[in-house]
Order: sequence, then C-alpha cells, then structure tokens
Amino acid sequence: DVRRLVEAGDELESLTFHDALDVEFAFDRSDRLFLFQIRALATPPEGTRYVMADQDLSEELQRVRDCVGQLAGPHATLEGRDTVLGVMPDWNPVEMLGATPRPLALSLYQTLIGDSVWAEARHEMGYRDARPEPLVVSLAGRPYVDVRASLNSLLPRSLEMALARSLIDCQIAKLRDKPELHDKIEFHVATTCLAFDFDENIPTLAAMGLEEHDIDQFRSALLALTDTMLLGTVAPLEDQLARLEELGRRRRSIGDRLPVGPEGLARAVMCLIEDGKRFGTLPFAILARRAFVSLTLLRSLARIGIITPDELEALYRCIPTVASDLARDFAGHARGRMSTDEFLTKYGHLRPSTYDITSRNYSAAPELYLACPDGVPAEEEGAADLGLARALFEAKRDQIATLMHQRGFRAGPEQLRDFILRSIPERERAKFEFTKNVSLVLELVAQLGKHFDLSREDMSFLPLDRIIRHSTDSASAAERTECRRDVEFFKKRWNLTCALQLPHLIRSVGETEVFEVHEWIPNFVTSKRVLAPVVYLEAASSMRLRGKIVLIESADPGYDWIFAHGIVGLVTQYGGVASHMAIRAAERGLPAAIGCGEIIFSRVRRSQLIELDGSAQTIRSIR
Repeated sequence: DVRRLVEAGDELESLTFHDALDVEFAFDRSDRLFLFQIRALATPPEGTRYVMADQDLSEELQRVRDCVGQLAGPHATLEGRDTVLGVMPDWNPVEMLGATPRPLALSLYQTLIGDSVWAEARHEMGYRDARPEPLVVSLAGRPYVDVRASLNSLLPRSLEMALARSLIDCQIAKLRDKPELHDKIEFHVATTCLAFDFDENIPTLAAMGLEEHDIDQFRSALLALTDTMLLGTVAPLEDQLARLEELGRRRRSIGDRLPVGPEGLARAVMCLIEDGKRFGTLPFAILARRAFVSLTLLRSLARIGIITPDELEALYRCIPTVASDLARDFAGHARGRMSTDEFLTKYGHLRPSTYDITSRNYSAAPELYLACPDGVPAEEEGAADLGLARALFEAKRDQIATLMHQRGFRAGPEQLRDFILRSIPERERAKFEFTKNVSLVLELVAQLGKHFDLSREDMSFLPLDRIIRHSTDSASAAERTECRRDVEFFKKRWNLTCALQLPHLIRSVGETEVFEVHEWIPNFVTSKRVLAPVVYLEAASSMRLRGKIVLIESADPGYDWIFAHGIVGLVTQYGGVASHMAIRAAERGLPAAIGCGEIIFSRVRRSQLIELDGSAQTIRSIR
C-alpha cells in the first residue's frame, strides 16, 4: 500500500530528524506494519555527485510517472491495449549501455538503433511496420524498451489487424504475469517464425483465446515469412554484406580526409552516424533477426528430437565468428607471429562498453588488452569447423527434409543449413564492422571537445544532437561557455539518473514508486559443470584470469580479450539468450550464466568460490 508506506516514512522522518533513511520493515498477515531496522544513509563523498534536492528527485519521478502513463495508454499506430517497459527485452539496451548510461552513449545508441533502424530492418524482412515509433525510450536517463512496439514489429506483416491486436494483448499479459521472461521474449513470449514444434504450442494459443481459424491464419503467415527468409527472397544475405562493404569504403574515405576545425569534425561525425545507420546498423539488425530465427529453428529441432542436446552444443562450437579470429590472433601476437601494429589494425577499434567515450579502445591502451599476466595464452582448442557442422546437417538431411515437407516449406534442408550456418557468424561480423564507425565517432567527439577545453569525461555528458549541431552552425565566440553550461546541466541530470531507483520491468505506473526486485532466470550456456574461484571485472585489467570464473555486469565485443586468458566460466548480470556473450561462450563450449540479474549477481560477486552447473542450471556459492 503506497499511501501507508508514505505516511510511515513521513512519521519516521519526523521522529529521527532525517530525510535520508534506510528502512527494513514487513507486513504481517493482518496487514500490520512492523519496523525492523532504521539507519541514516551515508552522504556521498564531496565532489563525487551533485547534492540532490528532494524537489529535484520528486519532480523527476513525476516526469517518469507521466511518461509511463502516456506510453501505457491506447496507441494510434500500434496494436495492443497497453504496454510494458523493460531494460532487457528485444535489443537489451542495458546490456550494451549499463543501467545508467551517460547522455552521449544513450543518444548514440538511440540514434543508431533504437529510434527507427530496428523497425526499418524488420519491415524489410516481412514483419509489421512499427515506424515511426521508437523502440528505446529514456526514463530519467535510463534506457527502456517499449515492449508493445517490439511485439508489433515481430508479427508477420500479412496478419489481419484484429488477430494482431489479440496476439499483442495476450503476449503482454504473459510477460506481465511472468516477468522472469523479460530477457527471453523472442523465444518464450513472441512467436517470430514457424518453428518445427509450432503445432505443439497450439493448446497454448487456444488457451489465449484464439479460435482455430485464427491459429491457422497465424501459422500460414509465419510459414510464408519463414520460407521467404530461408529462400532468400526478402532482405537477402548478399545485400546486407554489400551494405557492410559500402560502410567500410565510406568510412575509409572520411578517415583519409579528417578535418581539424569544430565544424568539420562535427560534420564528419554526422556523416559517420548517417552512414552507420544506412550501411551498418540496418544490415546488422537484419542479420541479428536472421540469427534469432536460426536459433529458434535449431532449438525446435532439438525439442522434437531431430538433433540431440549434445549435437546442438557441437553445432554452436562449429560455427566460427570474428571473436574466434580475435582469440587466435591474440595467441599469435603473444607468440610473436603477429605484430602489435597488425593486431591493432584489425582490432584497434574495440573497447569495453562500445558506446562509452571514456572507455579506451584497444589502440589507445594496447598494454591493457595485450598484456598476458597469466603467461602466453594457450592456442584455442577445438577451433570452429563449418565442415563438421555441414556433416551433422547431412547426417540428418532425410529427417529434416521430411519434416520441412510436412510443415509446408518450399525451402529444403540445404537452404535451412546454409541459412543457419551463415546467419550467426555474419551477425557477429556486421557488429564488428559497424562498431568501427562508433569508435571513430567517439574519437572525433573527443577531438571536438579539445576545441572547447572539454575532456572525454565532459563530452560523455553531451547528447549527440548537441554535438552534431556544430556541423551546421557557424562558430561563435560564446560556444565554449555554452558547451560548458550544457555539460554541467546534463551532468546534474545524469546524477538524478543515478539517484533514482527504477525496476527492470515496469508493468504499471505504480511500479515507478514501489516495486519488487525479481530474481531472474539466467541463460545457461553448455551443460558443463565447473567449480572455480571468481574474479569481478569492471574493465580492462592486468589481474590474473586463468582458471577463474569471470564476473562482468554487461559485456559487449570489447570484452572478447578475456577469452584468450584461459577463463573457465563466465557470469554476467545483463545479457540475453542470444546475446554476443552467449554466442561466444557457446562457440567455445564455455560454461556460462548470461543475464543473472541483480540478486543472483550480487550474491555471486560476494563469493570467492562458486559452482556453475549448466546441466542443473544452478549457480552455487561454495564460499
């Protein structure tokens, strides 16, 4: 009861003469309130954070409530009565940005992906057009996915409006009832392609209120959508690879003629951003959706017994990615087979936290990433081999052909095989390529900051639009003062972002004030069991990792260097079932628990020795 809690809080403040209190309490079965413990909250060290006035926090929270209420209502262009907001559904913004990203990182991510590219890519593939709605919205500076927009964009375009509306309402209701599925909506909430076990889910669809003719229409639409993907008649793979080639050509052209003045630097940033959307994140989003469909089809083959769980794991290990090349080259560099310059030419753009200007990339700090505190890394065993993957598909060819014929596919087992074996590695390649634009943007922004006597730290607080405007506005003598004023304003606002606590999944306006922190269900990779010491990693570090289970809050491709250090397991707080680190761990056959959430991750972080068991799907603290 929010009202009773507020009244109790007011009473405690008057009794203690403090308005910053940590309170432990409980209600009994008779709804009586009991106070267990109360203490004053410590004041942050001077200079580390702005002093937040109660009024500032109250007003910011009210704006969040207003925004959630507005988003939750009926929508003119989206089907579904209401919505749910989450930090992990769909594009998992918290995995890439963290829970409280700085304004530059958040605005860069929204511009490149979350505003329109995500929907444009799905529309090209035959899904419903959710434009012009953004996918990623900002609540007090925290990134949230509008799940209604996401689910609309994951339905076949050919569905009738009434059926689409019913499906969206049922899917949102399911997520509201089972919040633990918030990072698994593509596999356990939405139905995004015709998986081979679709018919086994018909009772569930019927229980959702769908009539037989509705289910038939849904199945037919999914079949047509999936078939066109497998046959390559929509968003063909070669078209996406051509776009990526054009991205590289245009980026090199910009890099060869880098300007020095503020206007020129801002114009180069604008061009890199626009190119990054058209030729980078757009094909990446298409390839990422292809990879999700591939994983869905593979998992359905395993569920109906065409392939075994061991064969599924073997398939994951057989599919090579750019990350495999990095691990091999890392070992080659340590053994003198590759020079530092050669290594950095290929991988110098990578950085932990891809969108964070304060995170140094490999080129800026090679001593951090190329150091080998555990000694020369071992050569990677069991290198990915597409020949083995093809052989496994060939052994199952007749069964798969019969199954696809029964399900009504025009595509055959060869198209299915090629679709799967190319989609997953090409997705990783696309990510590798478009992040080169992101890295160059951040470096140019840092150069622009020098013209205004602003550090990287300062520039991290400027949203992208405040930077790009210099590309069209002539320089002013007052710009330095104006930029500094902008930095201070957004820095104070970011401190409000850090001060406010919001849930990972917002199912109603009331949950912006009072909410329960749910225990998440981790995404376990491999069925292996490992018992080992843990080490918490925040960024590049010279600490010893060999033989350790590494803990990382959120990990993107910039953290791939850890795999060359002989780690035996991986645990992340944020991350989805098909995230970069999940695919990377599967490729290496490394035991991992991806996306554990705050409760489990905090418990593991306090441990010294843990047991990670993929078969039992448990993480146990030993000491």
